[in-house]
Amino acid sequence: MGIIFTILVGYQIFNKIEIKEQIHDIKKKEKEIAEAQQQLEDFAFVTKASATSARALVALTNKEFDSSISLSLKAIKEFLQVKELNAAMKDINIEMANLKLSLNSCKSIADERIEIINDTINCIFSTANYSFISNQFQSILIQLNKINDKIITKQRLYNRIN
Repeated sequence: MGIIFTILVGYQIFNKIEIKEQIHDIKKKEKEIAEAQQQLEDFAFVTKASATSARALVALTNKEFDSSISLSLKAIKEFLQVKELNAAMKDINIEMANLKLSLNSCKSIADERIEIINDTINCIFSTANYSFISNQFQSILIQLNKINDKIITKQRLYNRIN
């Protein structure tokens, strides 16, 4: 009877250790899955932003500057949604440069684009990663405001800068 009891207790202990290892392995796999899912989401954001960026570049080469501005802002917004921002910073900087080129060449912005641009700017302000581009973006807002003061009010611009 003592031997059977010892075997049963030993089996229970062995079983508990085995279950703990399995739980640890499951938690490790869940973490790996979550990381892979985040990488896929980032890839989706980058892919979408890259496509928007390409459209902005086509608009720029076609001298459709207000369209290029709108699309570049949208691409920046999409790049800012990437969790691993370091991977997207090069793309953001390229898009900022393209945006500045469009701004330097743009004389006016069509009224139908103003609301889209304002909405995109508000989305950019509300992204968690806005602080990474805030200094560069402020100069873009100033240029936008010079082209059309309906884009963003001076008071709102002043509030964002300060």
